[in-house]
Amino acid sequence: MFEKHRFFSYDPEDTNIRIDSREYGPVYESALEKFDTATYVGDKIPGLYKRLPFLHKKFPECKVIYILRRPLMVANSWQARANNNRDNWPKKNGYRAAIAEWNRSLEIIANAKEKWGRRLIVVEYERSFGPHAKVEFSKLLKYLDLPQDFSSRMDEFLSLSEQKAGTERDVSQEIQDHVSENANFDLYRSILQHVI
Repeated sequence: MFEKHRFFSYDPEDTNIRIDSREYGPVYESALEKFDTATYVGDKIPGLYKRLPFLHKKFPECKVIYILRRPLMVANSWQARANNNRDNWPKKNGYRAAIAEWNRSLEIIANAKEKWGRRLIVVEYERSFGPHAKVEFSKLLKYLDLPQDFSSRMDEFLSLSEQKAGTERDVSQEIQDHVSENANFDLYRSILQHVI
């Protein structure tokens, strides 16, 4: 997955963005120039929590950062993607599927936490990409034993994430009701106690 030829070759199921677009093209061109001298740290793979036993067995020293997002935002995001005809997101993956999967992920993370110890940490999405983004990102760099300085592009990204995180999103009453009735808030609160 992370060899150069594969890293810059995207199939439609790999991402919902177009890397040849005006917005992302320059980012990938810049990454291609720096790739040979870059240090590989990791990747954001949303469904990887389902494969934690495999990961633990094959890469016993690896570290996992689980990003925990509020259930209402997860449900709303999944529904928005399911409603978007230009997105390749499956239509069946609306808010109901989101909460079922969110609950499942919490159970997996809660069980894995004992086995992994400090090699599996939990961060809150809303803090990591909100007004505390730079502080939270510094904690992650320290956790990964990486230099604590930000490049200008990273500083720009974190500032933009703060602005986007502050944007209010309309959530339908139907989604709100489903989340309040079906999300496992007890387990959610329990996991929040272990957030770094």
